[in-house]
Amino acid sequence: MNKKVSSRKKASKASNIADVMGASYIKRIMAYFIDMLVVSLVMYFPMKGLFSGMIGDEETFSSLFAASNEMSFSIFLLDFVLALVFILYFALLEFKLSQTVGKMMMGLEVKSVIGELTFRQCFMRNISKMSVMFLFIDSIYGLFKGTRRRFLEKYSSTVVVNK
Repeated sequence: MNKKVSSRKKASKASNIADVMGASYIKRIMAYFIDMLVVSLVMYFPMKGLFSGMIGDEETFSSLFAASNEMSFSIFLLDFVLALVFILYFALLEFKLSQTVGKMMMGLEVKSVIGELTFRQCFMRNISKMSVMFLFIDSIYGLFKGTRRRFLEKYSSTVVVNK
């Protein structure tokens, strides 16, 4: 009997969170830029040495791509690794703390609408952050739906709320 009551409470809690209007896009955008600054500062010095060794005397990225297929693949691989690190920053902090540094500063947090927040949910909701274009398209969904929830937030059953 207690399990039935407990599951009803969880279902009720989940539907209440799902019904909550997500946090404003202005606060979320500001939090995102703070997070971009944090990640950029943390990754700047290690990447500066790597890029200076990789680029050498070449003046532009277009000349690097034209230089060789191997160099093009190296740049693509590095870009992919950096995007993965960026996603992991968001996913790990949201999973462990329910918020990133930017979300902390803006008074926001991530909630699951189906119970406890899982790493899978946190990873899925952040995949669009691999590309500004994907993130823009993902965010437009919430604007048109009027829910302030990106498509991947809906898909991952998460919502960003004011703390």
